[in-house]
Amino acid sequence: MTKNIFSVFVALFLCSLTFVSCSSDDEGGGSDSYIVVNGVGCDIHDAQCSFHETISDDLGEFEIPSHASFTMQLIYDESLYYFSFTVDGASSSDVINLNENLVTDGNVDVDSFRMLTSSELSSRYSDEDGKLSIVEKGSNYVVVRFENFSFIKDTGKSETKYVMNGEVKFSDINAE
Repeated sequence: MTKNIFSVFVALFLCSLTFVSCSSDDEGGGSDSYIVVNGVGCDIHDAQCSFHETISDDLGEFEIPSHASFTMQLIYDESLYYFSFTVDGASSSDVINLNENLVTDGNVDVDSFRMLTSSELSSRYSDEDGKLSIVEKGSNYVVVRFENFSFIKDTGKSETKYVMNGEVKFSDINAE
C-alpha cells in the first residue's frame, strides 16, 4: 500500500514538472515574488501549485485526503533547490481564508527542501512553525506569504533548521 501511495506522489511530481508556467507577472495580482531562507535572498525560478479533491483507487486500497501541493525551484546557497509543501484539506483555493495562518492548525507539511540534483530519500521534515498564509487569490494563481516559517530537515546524520520569509506567487497548474 505504501508503495502505491509513493508511486502516486512520484507520478504527480513528474506530471507537475511537465507543466511550465509561461504566464507573465502582469496576469492577476502583479505581486513580486521574493523569498529569504536563513537570511539569504533567493532567486525564484518557478513556483506552481495544484489543488486536489480526495484521491482513491477503484478498489479502495488507498486514499489520499484533499490537499494542495506547492512546489518551488529557487537558487539558495549558490545551488538550484527544490522546495515543496502540502496544505491538508485544501481541495481548492476557495476553501482557504485570506491571511489565515495555515500552520496553527497543523495543516502544513514540508515534503522536500533539497538541491535539485540530489534525491535525499531518507530526509524527514518536522516542527513546522511560524506563519504561512495565502494573502491573494486569482483565477490562476495564489500568493503565499512566509513569515518566520520554519522547519527542521533531518537527514539522519544531521538536523538543520530553515526559516523562510517573503511572498511567492504560485501559478495554479490546474487553472483554465
